Formats: sequence, structure tokens, C-alpha cells
Amino acid sequence: MIPQPSNHENDSGQADRVGCSICTDLLASLNRFFALIGTAQSCGASEWLTVDEVAGELKVSKAVVYRLIRNCELKAVNLAKKGADNEGDGDKEDDKASSKGCYRVQRRWLEDYLDRKIVKPLPEPSPKVSYQPKHRAKVRNHLGL
Repeated sequence: MIPQPSNHENDSGQADRVGCSICTDLLASLNRFFALIGTAQSCGASEWLTVDEVAGELKVSKAVVYRLIRNCELKAVNLAKKGADNEGDGDKEDDKASSKGCYRVQRRWLEDYLDRKIVKPLPEPSPKVSYQPKHRAKVRNHLGL
């Protein structure tokens, strides 16, 4: 026994309308999904980066990032407690963290640093000009040679 197609499958106009509404719903859902992803990505990209994040983006160690900050090559802010506020706490872990620094780097500061480090190509070599005097002055030989 051969199964008989349903009524809406027989009617091609009806099937197109059903398929079209399904596609329309699917496209609307996909558009909402991509809008949500775009919103999540913009929220996730922080303006302020930690030393770990900077090191990860530059693919260098944290020590290199700390050296760049210490040498004032990379602009950063230090959020660690300093001065009288930190004295007398007695917590060695906090003292250790504040002595090293709790730095944050703005993304645009990192981009500025990288722009300054772009390697510029060497200028084209100028054509060599050979200097050949037309005549040579006679040098007096004082040794009698």
C-alpha cells in the first residue's frame, strides 16, 4: 500500500506558503540571535585591561608588561593602595600585591603603544655616486723615493 500525501503537500501553492512562513520565522529568529551575540560581544570587550589580558593579547609574559609600564612605555593606572592607607594592615599578601601594583590599561592606550612600535620599512637606497677626480695633484715625496 502506497501512502497518500496530505492535502497541503498536494497543493503546491499551500506548501509554498507554509514553507515561506517557516523560513520567515527562522530568519527572524536568526536575526534576534545575531543581535544578542553582537550585544554580548560589545559588553564583554572591556575598555580596561588587566596585566594578564595585555600579556595575552601581546603574546608576551606579564614581566614584559610590568617592565613596559615601569619604563613608561605603556600608559597604565595603578589601583593598589599606596602610602598611609596601606601601612599597619599587617596583611603581607596585600603588601605584596600593592608593591607590585594592580595595573589597568585602557584599550586605546595599548593601541597607541602598538602604533608607536610599528616597524617602518627602510628607505630605498640612493644610487651610488662614485667620485673620481679628473686629475691627481702631485704629492711631493719628502723621503726621496
